[in-house]
Amino acid sequence: MRALKRGLFGTGLVTAGAYGALCYSFPEVRENPKELFYAAQRSSRFVWTAARLAYLYKYSSLQDHDRDELGATILYNCLHKNGGLAIKLGQAIGTSQGLIPQEYIDKMSGFYQKARESTFEDVKMQIEEASGQKLDDLFLEFEPSPVSAASIAQVHIARLKNGQKVAVKVQHRWLKEQCYGDLKLINLLTKCAEIVFPGFRYKWYGEELGKMLPRELDFRGEAKNADKTRELFKSDSSIKVPQVFHPYSSDKVLIMEFMEGVAITKVKEIQEMGINLRDVSQLLNHCFSRQIFEFGHVHGDPHPGNLFITPQKDSSGKIKPVLTLLDHGLYQDLSADVKLHYSYLWKGILTRDEKLIQEAATKLGVGRFYQLLALMVSRREYKDIMDTNEADYNKRLRLPNKEEQQEMVKQLNSDIIKEITILFDEMNKDILLLFKVNDFIRAITQRLGTPIKQYEIMAQYCFDAVQEREIVAKTSFSKRFSFWLQRSTTLLAFKLYGYYDSIISFFRPPVIQDEKMLM
Repeated sequence: MRALKRGLFGTGLVTAGAYGALCYSFPEVRENPKELFYAAQRSSRFVWTAARLAYLYKYSSLQDHDRDELGATILYNCLHKNGGLAIKLGQAIGTSQGLIPQEYIDKMSGFYQKARESTFEDVKMQIEEASGQKLDDLFLEFEPSPVSAASIAQVHIARLKNGQKVAVKVQHRWLKEQCYGDLKLINLLTKCAEIVFPGFRYKWYGEELGKMLPRELDFRGEAKNADKTRELFKSDSSIKVPQVFHPYSSDKVLIMEFMEGVAITKVKEIQEMGINLRDVSQLLNHCFSRQIFEFGHVHGDPHPGNLFITPQKDSSGKIKPVLTLLDHGLYQDLSADVKLHYSYLWKGILTRDEKLIQEAATKLGVGRFYQLLALMVSRREYKDIMDTNEADYNKRLRLPNKEEQQEMVKQLNSDIIKEITILFDEMNKDILLLFKVNDFIRAITQRLGTPIKQYEIMAQYCFDAVQEREIVAKTSFSKRFSFWLQRSTTLLAFKLYGYYDSIISFFRPPVIQDEKMLM
């Protein structure tokens, strides 16, 4: 009888909480009974999940591993069923190595598989509502099945009335109206997490999602990002960005030039085109180093599905790669000061200058965690970064292999994880997205079998960014000469190791990384 009473009380509490969350979070869908019902379902799942996780971590007698596995499963099921923004949260958790237990990382990696698709009826309705025209009046042909689907939108192939082949990106119906309410519920979950794990800081998760959400949900912003990036690279024929057809596009539908190509990690297919993988690696790293250190306008989601390679012949007839950048919904614009301090941080890492690393970390808001920041940026232990006995940059700064990564994770105790959550909470949030960008580019470079290239090219642009500031600041001739000498010797060292690596790589196959790291 007592158990029944507790069960009824718990059910009533969750129901009341879900109802309160529903009324608070979803004013946008109150007039639509169907969407209001779905909102009620999502609210109930969020509240019930928060209650279950709180109970699990407060009162469960399970061992840590078993408890974390169960907790990860509970959270995964909730996010998977809720879809939309919840999937974005799951993907964010899945790439948060070192912030939460590994069991959650492993479970959430499932969100990088194929997402659920909207029906053709919903897609058609979304396009017609956004454009004010019938589908048949807009397109000569329209493929009902999408070629790709993600948490926010899916892409269909079509032809305009003039015969132009296009890619049509269509936002899932009601997602925009649902997401802001879901975001409030996600903020509720992160607050609960801070109560369950005292001393940890997770609120920035919800805060950053709240900043990124309006940008990703308004496809007009994506169109502007694509136009700006195309303009920045207009003098470089090896970088392409799809043309946007603005008259046909809106905040929920984006129509772009269709671009052929092969995903950048399809090593065998790229080689069959006659393209040298080292050229691909060099092109990729030049592209993103320019975005970070020169332009300060950075593509925030460079996974292999957004990076296509096609062949083209240069003036001598040699086949060279062309890199096409897709999906411009998420970008980070860096202020001049943030770009400079981030450049100083990398200069310190590349030259083993601890004072410079500490000064840059202080300017970025986390001076007391400068060693941890260097580790998080480079994915190398601080002792390896500062190892004066290791002259080989490739060995000192290379991407850890799977076994080394697992060992690093094992060494993370609760105090270190707590410091990492505080670091992310306190640091300048403009560089938060760069952690993800660095990891993608580093992993892709490693997969192409040319790991030294990333640091050689990064050093060039990083030093140029710092040198530009030194000239503007009108530092003394002796300081500028000292800087020039340091830049020259560092780049020379990278080139020498690059030549050595070229000779060695001739006798070995490309390094193949775990595909999960790259999705």
